[in-house]
Amino acid sequence: MTARHCRRVLLGAVFILPLWASVSAAAPTVAALVEPASALDPKLCELHVWPAQDLHAVWTGWVHGGIVDGGQKGRSGYQAAPARVLSAERQIELLRAQPLDQLLGLPGHRVVIHDVPLDSTTIRTGTARHAQGAARCYAELLLDTMVSQKDVFSGSALALVVRFRQFGASDQPVRVFGSYQLARTPHFPPSPVDDMAAAIGEVEAAYIVDIADFGKALNKPSKTRTK
Repeated sequence: MTARHCRRVLLGAVFILPLWASVSAAAPTVAALVEPASALDPKLCELHVWPAQDLHAVWTGWVHGGIVDGGQKGRSGYQAAPARVLSAERQIELLRAQPLDQLLGLPGHRVVIHDVPLDSTTIRTGTARHAQGAARCYAELLLDTMVSQKDVFSGSALALVVRFRQFGASDQPVRVFGSYQLARTPHFPPSPVDDMAAAIGEVEAAYIVDIADFGKALNKPSKTRTK
């Protein structure tokens, strides 16, 4: 089984595959702005951020594979994950410690972190803002689906589906971008001999790496041909 095949198993198992159909075309789409965002004072802009829902697990071994949260369900051959790793509350703590406006290339935006995660269906449907306010320009960072994946071929990693939407003066987005990020977590899920606190710290660090990598992808210059 190749790493690419394992990824397809993961995406299908946690029902990310329908999401991925829209995320895979990750090039941003830009429409004409009523008022160009670059002309607005960043201090008048807001970046709204939602944490992801609970961490899921998909682990594939030699004699089992692909069951979502198999350890929590008590399925034979699946290692149980520590409870409440990357809870919404812990995600918010981690997010507040990051310069999210800088990571997303939106310096000066006032960051508003919401307490309650949005479900994936809500994130993927509708085009209006998920929060209302008086900000003249507005952006959303939506942490969608979060999965701890492990297999005997490619090891362990934290997978995170991230979505971004940017608005101008209207209620319709002028830029939409989605990406699937993957950061390695070689000691998570922890084995009985691993340091539990260190293993959890590793997956928390991977969470931040995924978001930072998303910011790099979001701001990657478009490829242009030269004659």
